[in-house]
Amino acid sequence: MPQKVCTLPEIDTWSVCQSLPNAYLLHRIKNGKVEYTPLFCIKLMVNNYKHYSFNAFNEIDDSTFGGAIKKQGIEKHMTIKQVANIVGISVDMLMRIEQNKYDLHNADKLRKLCEILDLDA
Repeated sequence: MPQKVCTLPEIDTWSVCQSLPNAYLLHRIKNGKVEYTPLFCIKLMVNNYKHYSFNAFNEIDDSTFGGAIKKQGIEKHMTIKQVANIVGISVDMLMRIEQNKYDLHNADKLRKLCEILDLDA
């Protein structure tokens, strides 16, 4: 008896498969395979407006200091606001550090940032 072959329909758009506290897990069907990607949502209040930033976890370049900070924060399920508050810096400053557009010169704050994210200073 011939074996039936099941093919998945091509759905090349991302859709939410699971919602987590700091993330959405997305999936799509491409070339007959299911692909998953986690997107992490950061919610900020700026001038009484909510801003949402989605960052693809698997696209973070953790070979840079800023990328390593961003990746560790996500892995520890901490928002950028939580990390900034603990370190004692503004959210804007931490965002610029994550984008490698600013170097943190205060040794105590740099040490605290590395300590809470388990990074080598």
